[in-house]
Amino acid sequence: MGSLMEVTTIQPVPFFPGLRALPGWVRDDLGARTVAPTFYFPGVLKHLDATWFARAIKPPLSSLHNNGRLDLIDAHFGFPDGAAALRVARELGVPGVVTLRGVEKEQVNTTLIGRELRDTLRRADGCICVSQSLAQIALRNGAPEYSLAVIPNGVDDSLFNMRPGPSTRAQMNFPSDRPIVVAVGHVNPTKQYHLLVHALTNRSVRRLNPLLLIVGSTLRDRRYTRMLTALVHELGLSADVMFTGEQPPVLVAAYLKVADCFVSVSRREGCCNALLEALACGVPVIATAVGDNALFINQQSGRLVEAIPGAIAHAVADSLDASRQGGDGMVRPACVNDWSQVADEVLDFFHRILGSPRSAALLA
Repeated sequence: MGSLMEVTTIQPVPFFPGLRALPGWVRDDLGARTVAPTFYFPGVLKHLDATWFARAIKPPLSSLHNNGRLDLIDAHFGFPDGAAALRVARELGVPGVVTLRGVEKEQVNTTLIGRELRDTLRRADGCICVSQSLAQIALRNGAPEYSLAVIPNGVDDSLFNMRPGPSTRAQMNFPSDRPIVVAVGHVNPTKQYHLLVHALTNRSVRRLNPLLLIVGSTLRDRRYTRMLTALVHELGLSADVMFTGEQPPVLVAAYLKVADCFVSVSRREGCCNALLEALACGVPVIATAVGDNALFINQQSGRLVEAIPGAIAHAVADSLDASRQGGDGMVRPACVNDWSQVADEVLDFFHRILGSPRSAALLA
């Protein structure tokens, strides 16, 4: 995106005096326009987060505006990011765009946060949704149809492609005689990894002796991580489940390229990046019908599954059996775009917003 237009990223960093201090790298870089220390109450009064957020991002945005370098604000996630950014956009007299990424599906049904989110959707100059399902949520909750654009996520074609990976299973110390199942995403309850772990105990899967790689941070929800690791040990699967921790994209691509199948049993998604990356690598996918997963998966690329251990197990076993037998080979779905295509679509949408009568009135 930065090669198409000047982009400044403002990164709010939450802190609470005496409980969560600012990280050292933030304290060392407080003069940078991209860092915005953001006060918040941990775990309570979450409906006030947009207020603290707005206070944090206003100074760097005002500086950009005063220097003639601010045409439009795009905030990712409807709350608190979008709600806060829209407040500042109105104060500065520039258009405000909100990009919905998935968490809004749950937020909109809460009382105080839901009210702020609905107000944000109604008042935003533009709303980018990463999936059709999010666009429907936005429409039902007050977003004008003319303000919407559906622009799914993309993949980095230089990494996530159907060319052989630079590392083989042997080089990555994986056994050559065991099928590999890969799940990508930070370890938290939304990803429902406990269902996938339970599926490994099913007889149809056990006969195939797969190795499950869970690729993602184990630090985002320590309570769920402890529960999950205890479950793995309790079920006698310690030799069958590997937690890789958070990995750079180049290693995520390497894991996918040695995989026999990819599994996502999330209870919520906007546009699942990991699923798109697996499809781009030609890995058969198994996923729950959340977000827009159903629009990306066809009979050649994988299957949708209920979030039930038995159903997951049978889908994994069928997929691994097909992989072992050679299958018919996968073709990358045409609906999986490169990030450069996504950037072009986003830029076109920004130009449309800036050219609208509503934006012209703000900027006058």
